[in-house]
Amino acid sequence: NVFKVPKTGVFGLIDVVGLDLMPFVVKSLLQNIPKDDYYHSVHETPEIFKFMLENKMIGRKGDGGFYKLIDVENNKIKHSLDLKTRKYSISAKPKIINKNLQKFLDQEDKFSKYAWNVLSEVLFYVLSIAEEISLDINSIDEAMKNGFGWQLGPFEIIDKIGISFLEKKLNNSKKNIPNLLKYIGENKFYQLEADQIKYFDFVSKNYTNLKRSDGILLLSDIKKTYDPIKRISTASLWDIGDQITVFEIHSKSNTIDMATMEFLYQSIDIVASSYKAMIIYNEGDFFSAGANLGEALFLGNIGLDTEVEKNILIKGQEVFSKLKYSKFPVIAAPFNLALGGGCEIILHSNYVQAHVESYIGLTEAALGILPAWGGCKELLSRFSSNNSIPKGPMPAVIKTFELIGMAKVSTSAQEAKKFGYLKDSDGITMNRNRLLFDAKMKAIEMSKNYKIPEKKIYCLPGKTAVAAIKLTLENMQSSGAISQYDKFIGEKIAYVLSGGDTDITKEVIEENILKLEKDAIYNLMKENLTIERLEHILETGKYLRN
Repeated sequence: NVFKVPKTGVFGLIDVVGLDLMPFVVKSLLQNIPKDDYYHSVHETPEIFKFMLENKMIGRKGDGGFYKLIDVENNKIKHSLDLKTRKYSISAKPKIINKNLQKFLDQEDKFSKYAWNVLSEVLFYVLSIAEEISLDINSIDEAMKNGFGWQLGPFEIIDKIGISFLEKKLNNSKKNIPNLLKYIGENKFYQLEADQIKYFDFVSKNYTNLKRSDGILLLSDIKKTYDPIKRISTASLWDIGDQITVFEIHSKSNTIDMATMEFLYQSIDIVASSYKAMIIYNEGDFFSAGANLGEALFLGNIGLDTEVEKNILIKGQEVFSKLKYSKFPVIAAPFNLALGGGCEIILHSNYVQAHVESYIGLTEAALGILPAWGGCKELLSRFSSNNSIPKGPMPAVIKTFELIGMAKVSTSAQEAKKFGYLKDSDGITMNRNRLLFDAKMKAIEMSKNYKIPEKKIYCLPGKTAVAAIKLTLENMQSSGAISQYDKFIGEKIAYVLSGGDTDITKEVIEENILKLEKDAIYNLMKENLTIERLEHILETGKYLRN
């Protein structure tokens, strides 16, 4: 995402809002903005808009819009509207070669030219009207980030591409240079002076200290001021003050690979020796999409099965156990997607401060595998201690199986509590910008009298539970709700959750369940149908039910 704006883009956003509302939005704008506003000179209603409105192609609340999901061989496939032929065809994702914004905009291909045409209009407009609509540039940036989900505001984008570069491109496009650019010269709109972030004040024509509202703490601000304690290409460890640290994953989709896992192991030791708590948090698009499946699949395909077992499965279990039983509190601060291994981070944390829009779940079963970094163990532990479900070993196993076997994902943090991914005592933050602050306050509080949790001893039913779950799976397959391979995966999950070769008279320790998890996923990853599922999601981003 070169521009750091929501992936809906322009046309996808119109589909979400509804094309039928656009004429009213435009009419309102034209009535309320000054007569000399630049928007008047560029406004026009495209013919394609008129065609779509006449044919009720208004977006998601109608029968499609610029995009439409169409059934192809029992699969919903995303199609795009051809603006010339006005017919739908399967959406193709263009390959953006250069992810550096300045270099991308300076290329001569059609994507770069189109992107510049759009971005230049946006930046030219905001530079032209900024002094009329706001007291400062930061308010405009914050409005675009909080109101429209941009990761960078327009003035932050200008700083990223460079003032001189923007002026050169505007000159080449035969556009006048806005006064605000002339005021600032070769400087940036935001600068760092003596550990203080400052912004250009267009009233005084000087730089002014940037002050956040109470309760707002952003890792991006800390990054402008300090270097990390330690960093690798996929993760960093930060000191955010008061002896509290942040472990930040910043890989693609914030997935967890072997290097990230090893770095987390090292970071736990660093925090244990010199700090009071660790918050697992980032400001990317997702909290974490889980394990790096491509890495595991690649190692398996080239015959390095022992590498998968040792450095991905066993190491992952070791690190997450170390995380849970460290001498300091670990607080997870999830938002958006927290799937698979990302969910397992949450389950092993001592407290969770979740953004309200958190989509949490153990989705491994849909990929032909199962949670193997302790996810099965942790959910079993939660439901075994849950007073709201019946006592005895069976209810906890069944409840855990419903989540893992059906790959259930919460639609909110509140629903994650209902499912059991979050505890009733975990916190929920409404404003994303407050998430790190809220997590830090909890970290400070917990660090004062923190006690390491005790390890759980389980009483599991063994074959009795496997037989009961197997019967349910057979009925689901007979009704067409699941495939034969779904049933096969479900039986493997049931064996792990039931404790394997045990019964209610025997004690089962955490290490026993971890071994069952590891053995089950190790064998499942050798199955051709699992490999097909993993390859399919890596290629398409969609689940395959085979």
